[in-house]
Amino acid sequence: MDSLLYQQLLTAHLIPHIPNHRRRTFYQDNIPLHKTPPMLTWFEENRSEFVDAPELRSKTTTKNELEQAINNGCDAIPQKVIQSYILHRPVQA
Repeated sequence: MDSLLYQQLLTAHLIPHIPNHRRRTFYQDNIPLHKTPPMLTWFEENRSEFVDAPELRSKTTTKNELEQAINNGCDAIPQKVIQSYILHRPVQA
């Protein structure tokens, strides 16, 4: 996808659903398309801000490393959060 098509898609399918007075927040996942000069200009003109997204690409190279990464990710989820999803109710802070 090129930046012109991406701008057209955002303009046609996203912007109409966001009130004019609100800022637009996008995840910045550092894909090359998001950093092109035309896109940076478009984001600025459309009052956009960014939240850094976590790295989504796996840094694992073996099946064992992948299994360990999945286990570590699962272990990092607090039990209270898991229970709230099981019980279908939000976590009480």
